[in-house]
Amino acid sequence: WNGLLSFLKRVDSAAMVYAGMLRWGRRSGLTAAVSETPIEYGTRLKHRFPQLNSEIEQIIEAFNREIYGQTPLDQAVLSGIQSARRRMRNPRYWPLRIKAWFAVPSRVGGLESNR
Repeated sequence: WNGLLSFLKRVDSAAMVYAGMLRWGRRSGLTAAVSETPIEYGTRLKHRFPQLNSEIEQIIEAFNREIYGQTPLDQAVLSGIQSARRRMRNPRYWPLRIKAWFAVPSRVGGLESNR
């Protein structure tokens, strides 16, 4: 049912995908700070999940282009970042996410990782 519902929920913005990445990060033990930019948060995520470096980069780049650059994204880019988000949810990364729940907060880019 979840697959069918996600198919019916059409993604029409990078902001929607970025919001999903924020939820994913929070559920993985790495909450975004209110004062943190998407690039800063992405740096912390990539530090904690290096296997997902390209997926995180792709989502943040599209989000910044859409929000800060005020550039509408074409359907190919939206499909690409939606695929990147799906790859992040792959069960293969669950052990790494569970491990992140118990990780000691680290300093990356001058910011404390908070949970």
